[in-house]
Amino acid sequence: MRGSWCLGTKVCVVKIGYLGPEGTFSEAALRRYAPNEEAVPFVDVLTALESVRTGVVDAAVVPMENSVEGGVNATIDSLSLGEPLVVVGEILLPITFALGRPTHFDGDVRRIGTHPHAWAQCKNWIHETLPEAEHVITTSTAAAAAELAAGTAEFDAALCSALSAEKYGLRAIATEIADNRNAVTRFIVVARPSRLPEPTGADKTTLMVHLGHNEAGGLLEMLEQFAVRGVNLSRIESRPIGDALGRYAFSIDAEGHVAEDRLQAVLIGLHRVCPEVRFLGSYPSADGRRPILRAGTSDSDFAAAREWVSSILDQEGEPIGFTSVPFGKAPDGPLSALVPDFDHADAKTRIKTAALREFYRYGYDGASMRRIASAARSDPGLIPYHFGGKAQLFRTAVGDFIPDADEIARHLDPSDEATTLRVVSEFCSTEGSGARAAVVALIRTALSPSARQDAMQPEAAQWIRQAVRNVLEKSSDPIGSQALYRLIVGLALLTDIMPITPLAQLGCAETGRLVLARIQLLDRSAPFDEYPEATAAWQADQEQDPEEVSGDLPARERILASAIDLFAEWGGNQASLRELARRANCDISLVHYCFGSKTGLLSTVLEQLDQPDDQIPQDSSERLRAFIALFTRPEHRKAVRALLLSAANPGSAAVAELVRNRLQALFDEYLGTCERGDIGLGFHVAAAEVLGSLVLAESLNAYGAPLPHAETGALANTLLEGARAGASLEQLAERKRG
Repeated sequence: MRGSWCLGTKVCVVKIGYLGPEGTFSEAALRRYAPNEEAVPFVDVLTALESVRTGVVDAAVVPMENSVEGGVNATIDSLSLGEPLVVVGEILLPITFALGRPTHFDGDVRRIGTHPHAWAQCKNWIHETLPEAEHVITTSTAAAAAELAAGTAEFDAALCSALSAEKYGLRAIATEIADNRNAVTRFIVVARPSRLPEPTGADKTTLMVHLGHNEAGGLLEMLEQFAVRGVNLSRIESRPIGDALGRYAFSIDAEGHVAEDRLQAVLIGLHRVCPEVRFLGSYPSADGRRPILRAGTSDSDFAAAREWVSSILDQEGEPIGFTSVPFGKAPDGPLSALVPDFDHADAKTRIKTAALREFYRYGYDGASMRRIASAARSDPGLIPYHFGGKAQLFRTAVGDFIPDADEIARHLDPSDEATTLRVVSEFCSTEGSGARAAVVALIRTALSPSARQDAMQPEAAQWIRQAVRNVLEKSSDPIGSQALYRLIVGLALLTDIMPITPLAQLGCAETGRLVLARIQLLDRSAPFDEYPEATAAWQADQEQDPEEVSGDLPARERILASAIDLFAEWGGNQASLRELARRANCDISLVHYCFGSKTGLLSTVLEQLDQPDDQIPQDSSERLRAFIALFTRPEHRKAVRALLLSAANPGSAAVAELVRNRLQALFDEYLGTCERGDIGLGFHVAAAEVLGSLVLAESLNAYGAPLPHAETGALANTLLEGARAGASLEQLAERKRG
């Protein structure tokens, strides 16, 4: 065995590949780095690196970048794909060229064979010396020399290294050719992963980092991981990922070694915020340059910070047993009992559970794959591995937690207390199957305009529509089942998405008894066909195109009229002020002048739901009727739709607060003076049923018309009678059964 050359590890290399054929600059770089090892030429970079992966050679020397032409794409791309490889060393080689010809040929030079990088480094010299010469592309400079010497070339001179000209017996008619005499090519030594070279204080770390798809600020967020830790980048360049237009990864050289605390902090940060990070090695820098460390970024600074945090965690004494419970705060998410041993569950289960929490909070539109991976404590790359993409993850995470329609129908008999409470418990419990979270996720997504882009909005609406139809077909009490569906959706809106009523403070059992009482008070003498005239009118209103805004209106009125249509179509989060200005035929600055901001404009749109005090009835039952009419009048439909879309997918804290306050004001105005006590909850149950019917109607017409006035008017009278008699909602239901 030949004498060995070691890469700073226990594994000694005896065979090294390089970009051939013999005589290339890659071979010259190899001989500088390991003069005594067996060198194996390969036809291209990809083949050389694949030979390292398969063990044909122990390492390979390939070009990485040139000071004139930049990165070598073949090397960058080959390192970013396939089985992982690591860079263990680098060589800097000054580059000049010779123009070689066969010794027996003295004609004019008309065609020159060489590698594109070599041509680029000498094009000015060629233009001045041989202005008529054409470029013939070869795989390397040495390949050009070899073809010319073998007599198979379609050119009559080779631009190559002096070593290649000598090796292949060519006559050098010009030497030391270079447009830039300081041109340098950087070569890297690539091997299979093993123990890294020890840090020297003058090291580099090479990475390939993917950004999230179409995420604003993604590049800035990635670069901040380096900047805030004082890590300088000596090279960064983008390369297309190849799976879709506009998707890029970044090849990066950072100053420092992964054994240093600041580089470790960078990798941890990148792993958190980027969907994929490939570590390509830490190795000594060929120029021996040591990085200048910014204050607070040395290993001793990181050690002192860790020691300080440890001192905080190690304080003695028992904590005071106080738990803060903010009033009216939405629940964190009904997932606590889904996976009791979450930390020890497999990655797929953790991702699915974390995804349900994410879709519950933000719907399909606002969900972040990065947050899901972080909550699941998993590598972001495992999400596409297990689920393919965001759409399939939604189908799995939400679909797995929604009981099958046949299963619901088997238990659904609203005339029976036990079975009804079982269904209510399934969908309203904060502990258990996760059906409540899945329902909220479906509602948010079915009301998410931007989810149309991935076809998830119509798919979510179709799920709701099909579930309703399947259950109603199998139910022994379809009218009661319809009411139950309205209540489940309305309660999800008022307890999870917009927790503004006393219903949000109730437990599952209390909620179930109220729902059961409401169902038992239904007037089942109405036909099962859900009021066809009202349904037809609602559907006809849905199918109408937005009215064209008259150009004769004053600018403020044009903007407001256009805004009503725009917010009804996109909600407060997705509506674009540029599109609004286009529809209103005005400059966007005029929108800001008239309304201040998009939130201010949305607030003005929702003011359509306000009524003068003298038009709000004083009688409690009439107030409930007026509340229902407010939400179901045709002239209010667009404002109501804007309210629902903005509530389900607010997108910002400002929009969420605006919608919550607006809905809270309406509840206080119409229901705040309704009877207190248990019967007062009945009025809120009625309101939940109305809002549930509106959500179902707006989910691509998944259900039909809102609850008609006759039905809700009868319920209002019943509730008022109970209030006057001092009876609760449940007592009213018991009297009806009796």
